[in-house]
Amino acid sequence: MAIIKRETNKGFVYDVIIRDLGGKQRWKTFSKKKDAEQFERFVLDKKHRDEFPEVFDPKKRINFSELAKKWLELHSKPNKAPKSYVKDRGVCYNYLIPHFSNTLVQRITTEQVQEYLTYRLQSICSKTKRSVSPNTVNRELEIIRKMFNDGIKWGYLRQNPCKGIKKFKEKSRRTEFLSEKEVRNLLNNVLSSDLTLFATAIYTGMRFGELANLEKKHVDLKKGLITVEIGSEESGTTKSGKIRYIPIATALKPHIKEALSSSGKLLFPSKRGPDIKRTEATKALEGALKRAGIKRHIRFHDLRHTFASHFVMRGGDLLALKELLGHSDLQMVQRYAHLAPDHLRGAIDRLDFSVTGRSAGDSEGDK
Repeated sequence: MAIIKRETNKGFVYDVIIRDLGGKQRWKTFSKKKDAEQFERFVLDKKHRDEFPEVFDPKKRINFSELAKKWLELHSKPNKAPKSYVKDRGVCYNYLIPHFSNTLVQRITTEQVQEYLTYRLQSICSKTKRSVSPNTVNRELEIIRKMFNDGIKWGYLRQNPCKGIKKFKEKSRRTEFLSEKEVRNLLNNVLSSDLTLFATAIYTGMRFGELANLEKKHVDLKKGLITVEIGSEESGTTKSGKIRYIPIATALKPHIKEALSSSGKLLFPSKRGPDIKRTEATKALEGALKRAGIKRHIRFHDLRHTFASHFVMRGGDLLALKELLGHSDLQMVQRYAHLAPDHLRGAIDRLDFSVTGRSAGDSEGDK
């Protein structure tokens, strides 16, 4: 903005120069300098609060609640897995919309976003009755940041108030896995009707949804391969959206062969319906752990960690593990890297570039 003094036939006037949303220059003329300065302060104040109509088209005004709902429908729902969309929707309707409510998105400041994040970090989770973790709050920040970025793309605001906000330091998550002895003990105490399911989970590292939706036509005992195509009925695909192939371990083949002989298209049909319910699997696991005398809290997903951990400890490399688990990048499997020190040492020791007939103390100057 600027104030320009201009001479006319009637004397001097003062033009206050402004720019609209499209960058087009506009001005308002005053006969007195003090009136021009007052108007300039008024405009600057309005622009600071994103209320000035020349800066934001009234048709493009939208409150946070409207933006959140639009973002869920236009971005989250079509681009994310159904389970992820449900999580996004829960965050929006349970926390973000009640907090920011009908506030115009143009008026939301960086300070207000930071205050929300601090408030959430000090909140108590209704399920666990514990403080909300930094990990959870950081996921909410990611949603807000993406929502505002899309708001900029749609023309509702000029800059993202999340810019410059750093994530909270996250607590490292302990990866639980069963030892070799515990695996044997667990499988010896699983009910016969659940043995193949648990053995397949441990020998392949497949996710629960992938196991629950695994069809017999995707299991080839001759080739020794399992084709993983579906992670859930809702998504119709895996979590990464890619098909992957998992070799069937020799020790697993007898269990798979027995399961293939049962009726139905699914390899693991539910006792109470067309597919396995997670509650059934969880209850079966809890019973097996109790009978096996394993008192640690082990989830079904920890069987996936068990596969990955033992794969690495037996010399498997992280790149191969990434493909077997169906992760999109190596960062997801870095948590298992510390389990392979002996394997790495063995790989280093296999390097040998020594020249026959020369000792370590030999040099060109000795010749």
